[in-house]
Amino acid sequence: MQVHPPGKQPLATKLRTRSYSSIRYQEFDWEDAGENVLKNIVIGPAADVERAQAFASQSLLLSGQQSVDIACSVIPYRPT
Repeated sequence: MQVHPPGKQPLATKLRTRSYSSIRYQEFDWEDAGENVLKNIVIGPAADVERAQAFASQSLLLSGQQSVDIACSVIPYRPT
């Protein structure tokens, strides 16, 4: 969830390609969001858990984020 102050427009939606699909996303400026706004990261059921945990941990370390829990989704993965 993102909250935008009056007069500040949200960033444009972008697309990136993953395997055989396009994924919409919006960039988020964590520096403008304030300190300690990120509480947890949930790794999706289709992710490579070890790689995702390592990436999340490294990203948090580089950004100086503290007290962020990293967990794996308990929802089972079912391809459609």
